[in-house]
Amino acid sequence: GLGKTTLMKLIAKELGVDFEFLDCSSFNEKDAGKRLSSFLGRIAKEGKPVVIGFDEIHALSPSLQSGLLTLLQDRTYVSAPDPKTGKAERIEIKEFTFIGATTDDDKILGTIKDRCQRLTFQMADYTPEELKLIYRNKVESMGLTITDDALDECVPRSRRSIRFVNTIVKDLDSALYNDDGVRVSTNIDRETVLTYFKNKDVDGKGLNKTDRRILQILLANNGEPMGADVLATRVGLETKKYLSEFERYLVYIGFIDVSSKGRTLTAEAIKYLKGSDDDPIAPSGEDDAVNPAVVELPSDPEADAESVVTNAEDTADSTDDSSAPTDITDYLY
Repeated sequence: GLGKTTLMKLIAKELGVDFEFLDCSSFNEKDAGKRLSSFLGRIAKEGKPVVIGFDEIHALSPSLQSGLLTLLQDRTYVSAPDPKTGKAERIEIKEFTFIGATTDDDKILGTIKDRCQRLTFQMADYTPEELKLIYRNKVESMGLTITDDALDECVPRSRRSIRFVNTIVKDLDSALYNDDGVRVSTNIDRETVLTYFKNKDVDGKGLNKTDRRILQILLANNGEPMGADVLATRVGLETKKYLSEFERYLVYIGFIDVSSKGRTLTAEAIKYLKGSDDDPIAPSGEDDAVNPAVVELPSDPEADAESVVTNAEDTADSTDDSSAPTDITDYLY
C-alpha cells in the first residue's frame, strides 16, 4: 500500500518499455529458485527492453540475491547449482532496468546496494483537505457528485488510505442503484453515506468490529501490557496483518500505546469503548462474539496499479514485540 508498484510502472511508462513485476514476499523457500528462474527466463525469451521490478526483494535468500548480482554485473543471471545435477542455469537479459523495492534494507546484500542508485522515501499522511480533493476527483471521474457533509463523513473513515477511498466511492456508486439495477441518483449525499457505513458497521472514526474487538481485549487485560503476537492470536489475525492493518491506525488515532512491554489502551480509547464519544454510529461495546475471520474490510485489489497510497506496509517481523513505528522508510534500488 505504499505505491512502490505504481512508481515502478511509471518509470517503465516514462522509458517506453515493458514492465515485469515479481512479488518476492509470495515465495517460499522450496520453490523460490525455480520461480525466479522461470520469471527471468520468460523475460529473456521475449527479448524486449524491460523494467524488472522486484517487490520486497529482501525476502529472497542471500544465494538468490547473489544470482541477481550476476545479472547486474554481466547481464546474465546465474542460478544456484541444481542439487541433483550440480549444474547452474544461465539466463541472459540484454536490455533492462533493475528495480528492487524493500522495507527491510538490512537484508539486502551490500554488493547489490553498491551497484544501484539508492532512493529513500519517507511516507507522509494526507491531510483531511487532501483526502477531500482525492474523493472529489474520484467521484467526478465516475460522473457523480458528492455533498460537503457527505465528504465530512467519508474522510474520517478512510483510515488515511486512498485504497479505502477507492473502495468506498465504488461502493457508494453501487448504492445509487435500486434493486432492479436502475440508477436512481448521481449524487452522493450524507444519508447515503451514513447508511452505507452503518451496513458495513464502520463507525465515525473508521473502526469496525475487528478494531473494537482489539480494544475490548486490551480493556479486559486491566491495564497490563499485551504483546503483539498474543493480541493478534486472541483476535484471530496473523501478527503481521494485525500490525499493518489494525494497530498502526489505532496508534495513529491515539487509542493504543506501544512500549517495550507491549500494548495498552489510552484514556481516549477507554472513553470511546464506554460510548461517550459523539458518533452517528456508536460502538455497542458488546462485540465479544465477533468472529474476525468474517469481518469485511474495504479493499481494492487494483488500487496498487492505479493510485499511490500512504497506508504503510508492515516492517515488523512477526515475532517483533517491541514497538510499532508510526512512519516507514521505503527503499528502491
